Amino acid sequence: MRATAANTATAATATAATAAAAMFTRALRSDSRRLRPHLFRMMFAGLILGSLVVAHVQSLSLGAPGLFFFSNILWLNLVLIVLAAVSFLSTAITEEKEEGTLGLLMMAGVGPLAMLLGKSSTRLFSTSLLLVVQFPFALMAIVLGGVTFTQIAAGYIALAAFLALSANIGLLTSVICRRSGNAGGVTLLVLTVVLGGGYVLRPLVALLALAELRLWGLERQVSMMPLDWYRGGSAWFDDISSTQPWVSVVAGWLDDYDQLSMVTRLEQIGGSGFSESLISRGVVWDLVVSLVLFGIAWWVFIPATRNALTGVPPRGPVATASVSGRRGWLKWLSRPRWLAAGRAWRTAISWKEFHFTTGGVAWLLLKTVAYGAFLGISGWLLFDPVGGMPLRAWARIVLLGLLCFVGIEGGVYASRVFHDERKYRTLGVTLGFPIPAWRIVLEKLAGCSLGLLPALGWLLIGIQIDELVFWDLMADYRTWIAGLVYLVLVHLVLLLSLYVRWGALPLAVAMLVIVVGCGYPLMWLPTVALGVVTESDEAMVMPSIYACSVAVAVLLGLIVLRLKVVASES
Repeated sequence: MRATAANTATAATATAATAAAAMFTRALRSDSRRLRPHLFRMMFAGLILGSLVVAHVQSLSLGAPGLFFFSNILWLNLVLIVLAAVSFLSTAITEEKEEGTLGLLMMAGVGPLAMLLGKSSTRLFSTSLLLVVQFPFALMAIVLGGVTFTQIAAGYIALAAFLALSANIGLLTSVICRRSGNAGGVTLLVLTVVLGGGYVLRPLVALLALAELRLWGLERQVSMMPLDWYRGGSAWFDDISSTQPWVSVVAGWLDDYDQLSMVTRLEQIGGSGFSESLISRGVVWDLVVSLVLFGIAWWVFIPATRNALTGVPPRGPVATASVSGRRGWLKWLSRPRWLAAGRAWRTAISWKEFHFTTGGVAWLLLKTVAYGAFLGISGWLLFDPVGGMPLRAWARIVLLGLLCFVGIEGGVYASRVFHDERKYRTLGVTLGFPIPAWRIVLEKLAGCSLGLLPALGWLLIGIQIDELVFWDLMADYRTWIAGLVYLVLVHLVLLLSLYVRWGALPLAVAMLVIVVGCGYPLMWLPTVALGVVTESDEAMVMPSIYACSVAVAVLLGLIVLRLKVVASES
């Protein structure tokens, strides 16, 4: 009996290893034929080039160009690893769910462990190769001066450990979430907390402490509260520790967590006089947590994928009216009819985009309440003309927050304009409608723009709090540069959504980071020169206007050409 059990276990292990190897080979071949991995490799090559250019410009005024060059590589690598985790590593399992092939793989005898190893290890291997390829070029920093080999090795070891952690965070969210977009969003949220550490959690703790003070009226018990507490949070923590002891305890935990953060480690490695070991506690912590996350993904794989999707397009909460047979008080539990999609409009494409891309009336109301709650709660917590934040400072926070919400929503909708048609291969059919292609695109954009109404409405209300804040923001040339760069980003997202089935937004952000990083020295010189000659901040925007206008024109041309190609393929 023992021999039979041992033979069975050996056969099961061999089968799992064979299936994992087959999945690894299949995924590696599939990734080699896709555009996105090659674009990421191109970005990393551009990263090296851009860092060299910036280091050369920096060496004209400061010393140790090698240290500056290597520090830029570390931080840009960190940004691209996060973007790769959001768009590439977090879709290992969800793409099988969306394509309806997960059940077929399991029926073919591919177990959860083999599937997790085969799908995730390929993507981790493909991404880690980019770090390996970079390493010889990073050694040029030693020749430039200011960097030792120990720093370079420690930096890439830390990045490799963080890559393993990011890959397993993405793997777990890919197992739990039903769609790639949800998995990418959850991965981004988790990585923001992991990287931000105290920088992200400490303001949340401050807001919770302030809410407790507001609720229980404890402001008067806090001695010597500074009037600008919102600028010096650590000092304010010390002032309220006697009234709220839990704040000092949590602050101590956050200080300990910051010592393990990847941001802290890269700051130490990128500084002069680095003399620590190659492997830090944070590296060991990242590797241990990544193994734990992989084990959790293996453990929850069957329950999380039992009701996997079968490749049908999402219809959202507005697909059908509530026509259930509930009677009496139970009918109030049903979805109201006015939340349903209902009859199509005369502009049917706009109707489709509004209801099935932005979420329709249900999401419109939800966002209206959420943005209103943001404005109301922030005013209740922060605005205090006597002992806290003045009106102008609060209005600036509200205005910038709502502008960020508008930008995020706009980027997400831009990535979804052609998403469903591209993913389910119906874009050619849509473009074959008996109406001009430009009208189809405009109707799709108009339908998605309706989803921005709650944010734009509350933005107009926020401007009325203090109009001087708005006009000061509009008078700042950096605002116009940020707006122009965002316009280029939206067009780049639209173009990439015609090539990739998912991840157009993070891919566009990664490409823009590389382009801006490489082009910053070239744009900085004419911008500063115009500012010095004209003695006007407004004139400093002109180079950015010309560059972004050319970029938008080129991207529009590429979008039109791509739409013609897609229409001819149907």
